[in-house]
Amino acid sequence: MDLFSTARLSKGALNSSDHRTEFERDYDRILFSAPVRRLVDKTQVFPQEKNDSVRNRLTHSHEVSNLARSLAMRLGRQPNLAFDGLFDGAQVAVIAAAAGLAHDVGNPPFGHQGEKAISRWFEKNELDICGEGVSLPEQQRLDLLHWEGNAQAFRLVTRLQVSKGNTGLNLTAATLAALMKYTVASHERDGGPGAHSAKKKFGYFWADRQAANWVFDQTGISGGLRHPIAYIMEAADDIAYSVIDIEDAVTKRLVSIHDVRAAIGSTAPESMLGLLDGHIKDLATEARAPDEISDIVAQYFRTFAIDHLMCAASDTYTKHKAEIQSGRFGSGLIEASDAAEFCKTLKRFAFENAFSHDHVREVELQGEIMLHKLADRLWRGIDECSLRSSKLSQIEAAQGLMPKEQTTFGEFVYGQISKNYRDAFERDISLATSPAEIRYRQILLLTDMLSGMTERYSTDLLKKLDRVHDGQIPA
Repeated sequence: MDLFSTARLSKGALNSSDHRTEFERDYDRILFSAPVRRLVDKTQVFPQEKNDSVRNRLTHSHEVSNLARSLAMRLGRQPNLAFDGLFDGAQVAVIAAAAGLAHDVGNPPFGHQGEKAISRWFEKNELDICGEGVSLPEQQRLDLLHWEGNAQAFRLVTRLQVSKGNTGLNLTAATLAALMKYTVASHERDGGPGAHSAKKKFGYFWADRQAANWVFDQTGISGGLRHPIAYIMEAADDIAYSVIDIEDAVTKRLVSIHDVRAAIGSTAPESMLGLLDGHIKDLATEARAPDEISDIVAQYFRTFAIDHLMCAASDTYTKHKAEIQSGRFGSGLIEASDAAEFCKTLKRFAFENAFSHDHVREVELQGEIMLHKLADRLWRGIDECSLRSSKLSQIEAAQGLMPKEQTTFGEFVYGQISKNYRDAFERDISLATSPAEIRYRQILLLTDMLSGMTERYSTDLLKKLDRVHDGQIPA
């Protein structure tokens, strides 16, 4: 057992000319992967944003990666050795950067509303999908009722990406552990007061439990505890979205820097407030336009706020080093820091002025309606055709499920689902031991497709399926 284990799910020969470390190879595999590229057309806060200066999931992920690396380097440079010689600080920074880059790859289109849309679709259709004779076991059912983008990220990098050995990106155990902000299954979640942060959501689906258990065995962490770098990655994410969402709100003219200054007045350090006031005053004397002042000072605000939160996270890590490195520390670094109230103020301000903005809510609602329609269409194809091979049809018959009548439309729809996902499904379904497991894996195939799409692709796909269904073009 080794917190910094370089073991991989699938062993392969190394290129003798490749002088990268194992963790540098992990970072590069993530960077060049299709799920990361697709983040460019997934919402961070503002759906279908036309202003190129406003963040999407890809820019957010790069910023989280950068902050995670910087925080790890800051800790590694401390004279009291934050990692106690457990591992080289520079490589800790590479692992943190890799986890930060991959942390959102499982998120569906249309922001956090996309996660809720998937869960609500299953809740609404559960009885029709499963029928009265099929009852999903508790964990499988909760996987779908509380569908989780973090678990999907783990599934993507360990299972769904095409690779030799069918192990996804085949990352090291250490990088996978650092990625797992949550380390329990869906039926073990605990969102109550005082619960360990690693239990507030779940980190892997029932279908991926073997990969999760392998990570735990290799690194020595266990369900309900955390890898120390996962704390660093979580802090970087907290810092990025609490600060940068506000900068985006200023860029979109939803608020001014004066609104921000007023909101943080009671929780920001006096030194930060003084610097902001000085820059506002200096720019005013230059006869700058109000919007220009807001844009410029928002950049200073971002720099000052990030530095303040990074220092606070570093201090918390150092103070609670023993608990963190054993995975027992139950809070987040920012949550337990002297900057906790400041961060709460930023998140509250962002929620009230960005997340709750009428335009954001309207587009998110449209996105949920669209995802539900798309799920209806895709499910028809899966239900009719996912067991169409003779081998899989035999499994269906053996489990007592009635074979579905295949239609031309259903075949067309099924063909639109990613071949990677269909291949993974067909490999997994051959091991199914009950009608419930068949249904569960069919629904996971649906959620794999829904979460993997970009916003533009999902919109175009629904239009295509609607045209075919309505007979406007032949299937």
